[in-house]
Amino acid sequence: LARVLLEQASHPENRKAMAQRQELTDSLARILVSAEASFVAKESVCLALVDLSKEEANHATIAVPHILDAMIKTFSDRSAMMNQIESRRTRLRETIIQIILNLSRTPSTWKPMANQTLLLQSLLQYASSTSTHHNLKKQIKAVILQLAAEL
Repeated sequence: LARVLLEQASHPENRKAMAQRQELTDSLARILVSAEASFVAKESVCLALVDLSKEEANHATIAVPHILDAMIKTFSDRSAMMNQIESRRTRLRETIIQIILNLSRTPSTWKPMANQTLLLQSLLQYASSTSTHHNLKKQIKAVILQLAAEL
């Protein structure tokens, strides 16, 4: 299912319709937090969310508490990813950061994102990481300041 949704989200003409289907976005969130979902399924969901978040019109439907919470749980959940090689775990975390950066381009998403305490904590932790690229670190810091202003 996650692979099919990724394939469909890769086509720009499908993105708005996909994001407007609450059942579909709820399914994406459920896959992210499911202990039974494979790492590959979680990767596919995150890549689909990157594609969906490329469309500004979709930001309000993606930046909702249960989807943000699912992304942050996946971002922070080391136990589910321990058997993966470090480069794949890093890539998944970077994919989630990209979704957050995409969503942060729309002012109407700032408040819901700021209300996710774990999101801010995860961004702070990620930005303080020594392995984070300088340009990415600057973007993350800008988002943190944006979101903090909403508190």
